Amino acid sequence: MVLCGLIQVLVGVGRLGMLIRMVPHPDMLGFVNGLTIVIFMAQFRSFQTINDAGHLTYLQGAALWIMLSLIGLTMAIIWLLPKFARAVPASLATLWLILPYSLTLAAVVLICFHVMLSASFFESL
Repeated sequence: MVLCGLIQVLVGVGRLGMLIRMVPHPDMLGFVNGLTIVIFMAQFRSFQTINDAGHLTYLQGAALWIMLSLIGLTMAIIWLLPKFARAVPASLATLWLILPYSLTLAAVVLICFHVMLSASFFESL
């Protein structure tokens, strides 16, 4: 990853971006479409969790709805924000808006899990 970033910086500093004009447009579209499929398929792992038996299963119930609501909210911000304001990039604004919500949600889940573990510990005494 670091090497790719260094190569990109060197290409940018060397003003070699004009060389992309030599790549035919259908080739670029095919590459981007293939990359889209690979990224889309990789996202399915985000919908999996480990069940009580230790096997990977897809999310169900409240966890699935929370994940889908975060996805929907993210997509809505990225789609709607450029229609109202162009000063801030939509992806950056999405990070600013969704990250605190996600961290708060994660903290609540951890607190609930800790309370459940504490309660079961004290019951076992």
